[in-house]
Amino acid sequence: MSTEDLSPGEKAHRTRLLQRGLELHQSIEESRAELEEVKQGLYAFAEPGLDAGETSVTISGKAGACTITRRTTTSIDDKKLSKLKSLLGVRFESLVASKVTHSLTSAFKKLLEDPDPVDADLAEKVAGCVKTRESTAVSFKPAA
Repeated sequence: MSTEDLSPGEKAHRTRLLQRGLELHQSIEESRAELEEVKQGLYAFAEPGLDAGETSVTISGKAGACTITRRTTTSIDDKKLSKLKSLLGVRFESLVASKVTHSLTSAFKKLLEDPDPVDADLAEKVAGCVKTRESTAVSFKPAA
């Protein structure tokens, strides 16, 4: 929809929405940075308990409470997978879980979206085998 197609009331409403969105976006970005500083400060208070082996520490006060949880994840460095396989030998299969993922190629997407007449029947059948998810994003950019 072009600006020319909008009534004066719609233009004003759009401008108000844009302005409010920009204000909220700026406020959230500032709050996000401040919240990170607060979290780091609280973490410093919880660190002795976490270093002593606790997985979670709760800090309570008159205003409420927060829980700080330390979680450690360990994964295989893909660049060292060959070395790991060599070191583990036959035990690799029992100690490492492998996961395979499948994704559509651009040719497959074209088959689904705009099949050649020869592939129309196949496209209809395989369409039931894939999931389609749509997402929408709105980003704000303040005027310079």
